[in-house]
Amino acid sequence: MKRITEEIVEKVKAECDIVAVISPRVQLKKRGKTFIGLCPFHTEKSPSFNVNQAEQFFKCFGCGKGGDAIKFIQEIDGISFLDAVEQLAYQFSIPIPDVEVTSVEIEKRHQSEALFNVLEASKSLGVKNLQSDFGLPVRQYLSRRGLTEQTINTFSLGLATMEWSSFFKTLRQQGFSEHSIEQSGVCARNDNREYYDRFRGRLLFPIQNTLGKIIGFGGRLLEKQSTKAKYINSPQSPLYDKSVVLYGVYQARQSIRSKGNIILCEGYMDVLSMHQHGFTNAVASCGTALTEEQVEVIAKYTKHIIIAYDGDSAGKNATMKAIDIILPKGLSVSVLALTNKEDPDSFLKQYGAEEFEKKVTSALGFVEFYHSFWTETGKLSAPQDFAIAIRELITKTLSIPDILSHHFFFIRIAQLFSIDVSLVEQEAILVKEGQKEQEEFRKRYTPSSTADVNAETINIPIEKNSSITSAIVTTTSVERVEEYILPNSEELNLLRIALVSKKGFETVFKTFRITVDHFDHSICKTLFTRIVEAHSHSDDPLTLLFEDETLSDEEIYLLRIVKVSLREPSSSWEKFDVTVLPEHFEKVIPDYLRTIQIRKVVRELNELEKQIQINDEQGTLDVSLLEEFSKLDNQRRSIEEQRGK
Repeated sequence: MKRITEEIVEKVKAECDIVAVISPRVQLKKRGKTFIGLCPFHTEKSPSFNVNQAEQFFKCFGCGKGGDAIKFIQEIDGISFLDAVEQLAYQFSIPIPDVEVTSVEIEKRHQSEALFNVLEASKSLGVKNLQSDFGLPVRQYLSRRGLTEQTINTFSLGLATMEWSSFFKTLRQQGFSEHSIEQSGVCARNDNREYYDRFRGRLLFPIQNTLGKIIGFGGRLLEKQSTKAKYINSPQSPLYDKSVVLYGVYQARQSIRSKGNIILCEGYMDVLSMHQHGFTNAVASCGTALTEEQVEVIAKYTKHIIIAYDGDSAGKNATMKAIDIILPKGLSVSVLALTNKEDPDSFLKQYGAEEFEKKVTSALGFVEFYHSFWTETGKLSAPQDFAIAIRELITKTLSIPDILSHHFFFIRIAQLFSIDVSLVEQEAILVKEGQKEQEEFRKRYTPSSTADVNAETINIPIEKNSSITSAIVTTTSVERVEEYILPNSEELNLLRIALVSKKGFETVFKTFRITVDHFDHSICKTLFTRIVEAHSHSDDPLTLLFEDETLSDEEIYLLRIVKVSLREPSSSWEKFDVTVLPEHFEKVIPDYLRTIQIRKVVRELNELEKQIQINDEQGTLDVSLLEEFSKLDNQRRSIEEQRGK
């Protein structure tokens, strides 16, 4: 392991030439005693980027960036100070002494190097296959998709043939061990312990880390087959973690810095098409929904994300989930508006780069996006809808770390809903009070240092769209908290309607015949049963329930949440009629039920998708799994269409 001391840092600063460091990245022209060029950190037409060779520093008088050669490498590559020092030391042949490391660390480093080498060799094999004679049909296919040779080369697209173990055999001939080949994810073993190529018969998309090293692959079927998944990705490995990686980030990193934003897409082809059309700041998550870790990677390059997901309902839902992840990280987010049947690739092909640039320029802020989406889908047709929508936007705004910005978002909410901003701010105070109660609950269930050593501490995940993000429960019985995840708002709202009045209860229990089976959350199931029983004994079921000493802590907590939502609104809110009126029950309940049903179907789809990928990789995929997946997916689409009406 390299040990970078202060002496090494000073030697790097003294011996490296800043012009030699910067000139491969920026076209510099000598002007007097300095060099000038277009700044790589922001977009400009006239050069304001200056490099002083005598003093060994750079300065942009446009965006203000400046520093020495180490700082330049940090900024341009998005790497740490020590990594930048090591990179420059290597470039200028400055030796860095090794320090003693454990045998485990040495083995880990050798393992990583072996995997990098396997993946680089696999990329070369794929590129070679694509450029060969039998790769001609695939090159023609890519040409029909509108990809140029330059784009194909820039992203090192490749081809895995239909042969069972062509990659494996070639890699073994090149001297790589079976263990390294399997661990890289390029090949796998079936039930008979035979090695096979994971990506056979697929177009290969090499996935690179921020330093440009290959860490995995995405694979797309070239011919539609009913027994195979269209896309598969490398499995988790010591190098590849799909929750952290962004496809195209290496190619996009400099453009992201210069443009000051990043365009987030759904798929590989979207990224390729966008780069080809000049939107070189585009990236995509690798076969997964956006994660907190990916947002943290983005934050190293920019603080502004433009979401350009598909325009269909699935794309809109993914956008909303992404917004909920981005806002708490302190990044600004806007949404590129595409219609139902459009994605970035199809839009660029039909309308061109100029029209797409207009879309980028006019991208909606998150408040405007939600208002537009709710309006289009008929979710703002009743006064009650407005109150619910405003409260949801307030909650999202409060998740932003920058407290000063809250006021400006509140102003925008007030403008869109034509109300006074003071009303929004008053409601924000009430929302904060509710969040404070939930925080107190978290503390109650956090084990103290004197907790029973025999008690089992369980970290429990909380759903992303919940206002609580985590909880810890200490219990001697795992079964007691079998699945203590806070319910979604739809289930809480059903409980709320059942409690709000006799009319509400009759609508839930008799008109819609809702039973415990309609609920997904285990505590909601038991609480609903108790609500039904309480209505049969009292005209004030809420009070009766709070007096019930047999209620569990979890049931009491959910009951308190429902009670908070039943609070009396201030007179200022009367124009919005924020209480649930009987005439609204029959409108909102079907929507709640559909949302709960969709969530169940999506969970089944996710499990099936995992099983399909595993079986496909092992060559044991049964067509019945794909048929079941297709049936469930059609069911999901049907429910979403009904919900959108």
